[in-house]
Amino acid sequence: MKTDKDKGQHLGTTTDFRRRAEDWWHINIAGNSSPKTREEVLKLVHELEVHQIELESQNAELRRIQEELAASRNRYAELYEFAPVGYFTFDAQGLVQKANMNGAQLLGTEKRFLANKPFASFLADAEGRDIFSSHMENVLQTEGIQKCELRLRGKDGHLIHAMMQGVAIDNKDGNPCILASMIDCTVTKKMEEELQKSHDILESTVAERTMELSLANEKLTHKIDRLNKADESLKSAYAEINRMKDQLQNENIYLQKEIAQSYNFGEIIGNSNALEYVFLRVDQVAPMNATVLLLGETGVGKGVIARAIHSRSSRKDRPMITVNCSSLPANLVESELFGRERGAFTGANVRQIGRFELANNGTIFLDEIGEMPMELQSKLLR
Repeated sequence: MKTDKDKGQHLGTTTDFRRRAEDWWHINIAGNSSPKTREEVLKLVHELEVHQIELESQNAELRRIQEELAASRNRYAELYEFAPVGYFTFDAQGLVQKANMNGAQLLGTEKRFLANKPFASFLADAEGRDIFSSHMENVLQTEGIQKCELRLRGKDGHLIHAMMQGVAIDNKDGNPCILASMIDCTVTKKMEEELQKSHDILESTVAERTMELSLANEKLTHKIDRLNKADESLKSAYAEINRMKDQLQNENIYLQKEIAQSYNFGEIIGNSNALEYVFLRVDQVAPMNATVLLLGETGVGKGVIARAIHSRSSRKDRPMITVNCSSLPANLVESELFGRERGAFTGANVRQIGRFELANNGTIFLDEIGEMPMELQSKLLR
């Protein structure tokens, strides 16, 4: 296909041939009225035939170029008419001079009703008309493409958000006009509004949550402060308790010494020769890790002497366990002294620690051991 430049060249060549033919006619025919010879006439006829053939060839080329121009114009017209973008041509006053099918659909009308109709009448509100008026002034006064956002009122009354781009040119009469394109961005606008709404909701939720967390953090801080103060108070009280405990222990030791000095053997009061002998024997056996047998009638104070021996021994910081052997049933003496495991016999539902185990590293006093069965006494010896 030839380009527009090639077509212009062909048109220039045709004009040149016509001018040359006219010049030749004026020189050879109109300017020379003298009679011609036969040879001259034949030569002139030949030249005319050649020029006729050239003119016919040029006419065929012109028809072909015109057909190509018409086909190209039709193709461009279809592209313009069925483009997915609305195209408009406005005059300087904003009247619609031309529009394509998509542009008419955006305005909710037909193309035939748009001629010389003010575009501002299709805008949704006064603010949009002011924006369009300012846009027209900017396009006419400023070079390059100018943009603006408009709100249109559709055929069914719904609101259409549109983006318009315009540029100013001069028409064939030399008057300024505006070529504009417009796209429907309602869906995009709605998505932006929904996105902004979601963003605002998220910001509000984050702000509320942040406030709640700040309040909770403040409460937690106050609670931690109270707990720290309570902990310091407990530490202070615990230190006071330890101090009082140490003081009580010191006072206890002091009182025990005072009692020992005043009464010699604590619970035993007296200073007869018989008691002096008993005290001597207690001092002899107390430091020894040996079994001591205390003999005497009931009520003479064997338990008191046993406690005196314990208090003078190295085991005085451990407990002294006293067992009245005469009060224990014969069938339970062994389990009471040596302990039992769970299920050892009928009724033994729990494990029991024996008295000997309780008195470990301490002293055990078996009162009335003579009342114990002989077979158990032999077990004690073993």
